[in-house]
Amino acid sequence: MRAWNKLSASFVRSIRREGRYSDGGNLYLQVANGGKSWVFQYQRHGRQRDMGLGSARSVSLALARELRDDCHVKLARGLDPIEARNSAVLAARAEHAKQMTFRQCAEDYLAVNASKWRNAKHRKQWLATLTRYAYPVFGNLSVAAIDSGLVFKALKPLVDDKPVTASRVRGRIETVLDFARAVGPPRRRQPRRQGDHRPSATATLREGWREASAGAPLRKATGVHDGTA
Repeated sequence: MRAWNKLSASFVRSIRREGRYSDGGNLYLQVANGGKSWVFQYQRHGRQRDMGLGSARSVSLALARELRDDCHVKLARGLDPIEARNSAVLAARAEHAKQMTFRQCAEDYLAVNASKWRNAKHRKQWLATLTRYAYPVFGNLSVAAIDSGLVFKALKPLVDDKPVTASRVRGRIETVLDFARAVGPPRRRQPRRQGDHRPSATATLREGWREASAGAPLRKATGVHDGTA
């Protein structure tokens, strides 16, 4: 009796009765609720895990076996196949988010939240302030390149004469940057290592703004030269 590669392509196509059918090597064809899918079943640290490998309509028997073999390779290397796949997906999403410009993220944010605006005028004002103050400074830069110095360079013309507008623009910039992080990988909260007191990016922006609002020199609060000696 064969321990591996027990199923045939014709069996996969014709089977209708619900259940799990072993192909060997921890690969199963699962038939349930009128559908068929592939499952790789394994144990990790004494815990059984089921990893979906896709629908049998789009993943052939041959491809399912290749995916099963890849899972066995990962296990042999001490890796959890599910965690390895999740990490690869998150890394791809993170890379995509890094490559997006601030302008692209702002436009995406406005599109995604189109139904949430109180009125068209408010949406227009929201975009107009970013277009006037943020885009000329860092609109074409990737969100990964934006720091507090660039933000306050954009806000510099507003700090003294229009502090309320400056605060609104700063909040809108933070909203776009937070949205960019959401487009990227959703990060699980990790405990900080002892002695690690680094603030988040938006926390840094808020702290710098508090210093500027309290009257601290713009150069000190933001790292942006104000033109004075």
